[in-house]
This record gives sequence, C-alpha cells and structure tokens, in this order.
Amino acid sequence: MDLDRKRFSPRWLDNARCSAKRPLTTPPLSSYPPIPQDFTILDGYRVPDSAFHEEFLAGVTTGSGSIITLTGPPGRGKSTYLSYVCEKLQKEAIPVIRHHYFLSSTDPTRDRLSPYVVYDSLLGQIGRFQSQTGAEIEGNANLHEALERCATYYKKEGKPFIVIMDDLDHVWRENSSDKEPMDDVFKQLIPPTENMVLIIGTQPVADTQLPDRLVTHSPRVAWKELPSMSGRTVMSYLE
Repeated sequence: MDLDRKRFSPRWLDNARCSAKRPLTTPPLSSYPPIPQDFTILDGYRVPDSAFHEEFLAGVTTGSGSIITLTGPPGRGKSTYLSYVCEKLQKEAIPVIRHHYFLSSTDPTRDRLSPYVVYDSLLGQIGRFQSQTGAEIEGNANLHEALERCATYYKKEGKPFIVIMDDLDHVWRENSSDKEPMDDVFKQLIPPTENMVLIIGTQPVADTQLPDRLVTHSPRVAWKELPSMSGRTVMSYLE
C-alpha cells in the first residue's frame, strides 16, 4: 500500500522540494518569527592561535568578492571562533549577517534547514541592521539582489559586507542525506557579488554533502583549518 510521503516528510524537506519548483523568492518576513543566531561564547574565550586569527581577519576585511571556508574536526570550536570573529567585526562597525544551520542541542528552533527559513533570517537581519542600504526585503524579495545592494552600499563606505554560513555539515546528517536545501540557498550566495565576503564553516565532509557551488568555487586546497590551541593560548587560560 502506498503511503502519503508528504505526511511523513520533515517540514524542511518538503520546503526544499517545493523551492526547486518555484522562483527563489521569499514570503513576507512576518511568516516566520526571528530565529536566534547568537552562538554562546564563554567568558574569557581566547582564539586558538593569534597568528592564524590575525591572518584570518586580514583575509576577511580585504577579500572582496571572495569565499573563505573554515574547517576543522568535530569539537575544534569552529562555530565559537566564527561567532567571536562576528563580534570583532561588529565592534569595528563592519556589517555582518549570518546563519547557523545548527546552534545548540537546546535551541528551540524547529527548522534551520529549509531555504525559506534561511532567506527569511538573512533578509530579516538586513532589514533590522542594514535598512539604510535600501535593500528590498519584503514580498518577492530576492536574496541575491538584496546582498548585492548591501555590498554596493558598503563599498561606498569603504567596508566589506560579510555573510557567514556555519555548520553546513549538519544539513546532510539531519535531512536524510539530502543537501537540496543548501543548494537552493547557495545559488543565491555564490558567486559572491563584488565587495561581499562569504565565510563558510563546516567539518571536512565529502564534497557530495556540500553545496555544488561551494565545491566549484571554493576548492578544498584553499580551505583554512582552524588550528588547535597553541601553547601560548593554553598558558593564557592557566594564568
């Protein structure tokens, strides 16, 4: 007996399938409540290696139109580090928006995977924090066009526009080995427009588990691996 597959499909999987059949536009922002994107950083956090951190920040602030992929084994602290980088950039008044495909085991958000949730979150952040750019965020707003508008606006101010996408490895594992939700989103993100810097955080999973455009435009040999804590960092925790 055939079962109604839709009844038993995860909501994000249904949305991902539907998104492949219709234009990549978003519903009104009021259709979803804002989802949290603040990854907890413990007091006293130290970057694992100061030389790596300085080089990473330099690449971010001067990498117009580039993709920077940060990788590392489970438990290395990639999400914590990227959240720390986000805070540093914000303190320097450099515009940043971000999406974590996974936040924490206690995160009450039911769905972080479907393309429309991601679009809504990113466009919502633009509306709240970059409204002066004049980017269209309501109705049939197009994410790529909104990002391009922001990047163009901030270029005139001499600042890069930063987009952080973290925990890509979770999508394949949590979505029945289906990466289609990411492919839909990354068609809007890659190639990054001029003056936009796209930062990616992921475990070093197989290419088949990552967005096709990321694999094409960010070769694995160019990825940056977050180092383990240096001796100096370890000593700073003990002082």
